[in-house]
Amino acid sequence: MGNSQNQDPAAQALHAQIEQERGRVAYQAEKLKEGLFDGTSDETIGQAIGVASDLFVIGDLRDLTKQAINWGQGAEVDEVIAALAGIGVAATTAQVVSSMATVGTGGAAAPAVGATTAVKGGVIMLKVARKLGKVPTWLGKAVRDGAAAVKRSGRLDAVSDLFGNGYTLAKRRGGFNLLSHTTDASSLRRMATFTETFGNQSATLYRIGSDQALKVAQRAGDLGVATIKEAATFGQGGLRVLDKFGTFNFIKFSARAGKIAYKGDALQLLARLLIGIPNWLLSLLVGLGAAVWVPRRWIISLAHMGR
Repeated sequence: MGNSQNQDPAAQALHAQIEQERGRVAYQAEKLKEGLFDGTSDETIGQAIGVASDLFVIGDLRDLTKQAINWGQGAEVDEVIAALAGIGVAATTAQVVSSMATVGTGGAAAPAVGATTAVKGGVIMLKVARKLGKVPTWLGKAVRDGAAAVKRSGRLDAVSDLFGNGYTLAKRRGGFNLLSHTTDASSLRRMATFTETFGNQSATLYRIGSDQALKVAQRAGDLGVATIKEAATFGQGGLRVLDKFGTFNFIKFSARAGKIAYKGDALQLLARLLIGIPNWLLSLLVGLGAAVWVPRRWIISLAHMGR
């Protein structure tokens, strides 16, 4: 069916017309202007220019001006974008000052340049996340509060951790989706550490293990990154087993699970159910099982000895 559509003369003619229009210099220039002056576009060149302009103060000034015009006209104002732009202007100013200080002090002020760069990177990433609808409510409020704090103090200290973690998280593959699952500054910090540990596999690992993956990841130094990835192949149940019983016992479990896999789904399901029950219940079941299999004469003999 797809081949017949591709061979349709009318469809081919329309496609050629669209490509010809998109290839025109005037069209490309218009899309470039959209990205530069609006910060958004439906073409790649406009989107690239929109993001690139945020690297410089022009992008932040554009967004502040746009939101101010909206406010003056009684239109909807995106307070999060306005707050991000305000912090972006402050970060750019701090970058310039820190860079000049670094030259004057022979590199002693270099750490300050790194800190302001991380904030600026966070501004850029969070602007993109906002346009994609991936900024959670709590983070929008934190950005607004942070902008107010920066305005009062003239310093970026109030937002350095927040934006640094946001930048660390958002720059990873699937990072915007992970960002949308955070609930407060602490969970953002944990998610950022999670992505630093598992890199571009973080989004997949979180999709499999959800909050259980985050919990286990905090013990990556003890459990081992490779072991956590292996546990994730068994789903959340595998991650729970690893978290509860440790690396050694998980390795034994995974070896047995490999044998169970070809013995039938019923046995595999039973094994998973046994793994998931609490320790006290497992001990009780083991005790009952032992009682059933102990010969009755032994029980009678033990009772007589007790008398």
